[in-house]
Parts: sequence; structure tokens; C-alpha cells
Amino acid sequence: MAIQVHQIFYMDSQKGLLDPSFRPFDNAQAIFPYNYEFGVIYKSSGQQPLTTDELRGFVSWKFGAKTGVDGARFKNFIEANPGYDVYSINPFPGFSFFRSVWQQGDFFHPGMMALAQRAMDNSGYHLNLQQIENDSTDTLYCNFWVGNKKFWQMFMDFSGPLWKYFENEASAEERKMYAAPADNLSNAPYSAYLFERLYSTFMATPKAKAEIRSIIYPYSLAELRRKYSALFAIGIWALLRWDSSWARPLLRPVKPLVTLFLRSRLSRPS
Repeated sequence: MAIQVHQIFYMDSQKGLLDPSFRPFDNAQAIFPYNYEFGVIYKSSGQQPLTTDELRGFVSWKFGAKTGVDGARFKNFIEANPGYDVYSINPFPGFSFFRSVWQQGDFFHPGMMALAQRAMDNSGYHLNLQQIENDSTDTLYCNFWVGNKKFWQMFMDFSGPLWKYFENEASAEERKMYAAPADNLSNAPYSAYLFERLYSTFMATPKAKAEIRSIIYPYSLAELRRKYSALFAIGIWALLRWDSSWARPLLRPVKPLVTLFLRSRLSRPS
């Protein structure tokens, strides 16, 4: 199985930060600038369909800085676990314990869930984002996933109507918010944060749960200690393993308490 991971950059100053295990993707002439990686993903899906023996993904030039994992290690993880439809790595594992990626998103980017819900309602989705539940196996911040043809087809079928709505049918008010900075700490617009949450939204649907085989990169304790303080890293490491095991149902009742604690300890992802 050929693994094609493309790393997007758009400035010459970012070239030195690209991972040699990934393929550089020059996005200087920004494709759909409001949508960051998802704009490239959407265009690629239409112009370059996958072959049956290919795994493909598009990650940002910040992949190494955000995950703390180099490209070779991530690709080795993929090669060591054949047979899955999609492989992912969550650059912010400490945020795996919110009820959903939308709850986390609304906490840091107020109004995002309401914007997405209106757009989904108007696009024919039958999803209540308030009821979406994610766990550590499908929580993903950033478009750090690599999938096969089956996954790409199903995921683009899921996300396509929302893309088309914002591009062609959204109201002036929705377009204004869609393109506006999502908070006062970043220039990234709501659109970027909204679309990067579609992976976890799709993976939480019954169809994806029934038909898609997925696996997420398991951070070692040493890797977590490079991202967090020693005590906090141990806690996250233990919770991640608990949440991905037979004991997952036991964690659900205490998730709100974990979330409250994380809100007071962790800064907003960038």
C-alpha cells in the first residue's frame, strides 16, 4: 500500500520546517484560502481520485510542531498496522475528554457550533451537534489523517454538501462569520476550525462506526511528557488508555469533571 502524505506550505520561510518523509505541497496560490487544509483536500478529491492501493492525506507545515512526532514515525505506525481505512494523529490529546469536538470548539470559538448547525440543517444533514459524542479514538483537531479510497469517498460524500452550502448558498451573515477570525488569538477564520471538526463528526455517525476501520496514533508516555508537565502527562496517558479500552463506559460519567479540569489547565490549541 502506497502511503502519500502531502505537507502543505504557502511561504518560503516554511520550507525549512517541512518533514522529509512527507511530500511538499506548495499552496502559495491559496486554494480556497478561508479553508486552509480542507480546501486542498476538497480540490484533490475531485481532481486526483485515489487508486485502490493508495493511502493519502494532507497535513499542514505545522505537523511536527503540533504533534511532536516526525513523519517517519507516523508512517511507520501506519505500516505497522495494515488493514485500516483511515489513520489519524490528534495533536492535542489533552483535549480528548470534552464530550465532543464541537463542545471544545464552542468553548474556544464561541458561536461555531450554532453556525455549523444552521448550515447542516440547511444542507440536508440529519445531525444534532449537541448530541455528538467523541472519545479518544475519534477526536481529532487538525486534518491529520491518512485514508484509503473507501474512506475518502465516504468522507467527501459526508462533507461535500456542507462545503457547497458555504460556497454557494450561505446567507451574507453566515458568510461574514465563516470568514471572520474565530478568536482574538489567531487570524484563522471560523471556516478552518469548522471543517477540521468534520472528521470527528463523520466518525461519530452510525454509518462510519459500522463501515470504517480506524486507528489513532497512540502517544507514548515519553512523547506526552514532551508536550505536558510530568504529572499531567501521566494523567493524560492513563486516561487515553482507559478511554480506548473495555473501561470506556466507566469514564463517561466523569468526563464533565475531567473537562472542567482541562479547561482550567490547558491553553487554546493554535
